[in-house]
Amino acid sequence: MSLGAITTYLLSNKFHLSTTISSSLVGFLGVIIFEKINKEKYKLVPASLYCGSFIGMSAMVVVHNPLVILIAGILGGLIFVKSQNYFIGIGGKLGTMAFISVVITVFFFRFLKLI
Repeated sequence: MSLGAITTYLLSNKFHLSTTISSSLVGFLGVIIFEKINKEKYKLVPASLYCGSFIGMSAMVVVHNPLVILIAGILGGLIFVKSQNYFIGIGGKLGTMAFISVVITVFFFRFLKLI
């Protein structure tokens, strides 16, 4: 998930693509690459990358340090793995997981006055 988050963050902030295009590109490439592999153990990777891309869509005003995005991606990955048996068939869960991980990470960093 951190790979999707960092890639989207870099595409949007360093290469000046819109966050929507950056997220879409990461999601699209994740599906193309991992659908070709077609192994059972990689079936959740495209969804994980796409969820990570939502984390990477965070605005530079809120998150101006790529380390925060990396940690939010790790936390998002933990949330993704622990909640995959819940909310089955409910829309918006990837965005919700991304939102929760960014809010917790930013709150933690601001509480410690690291950002």
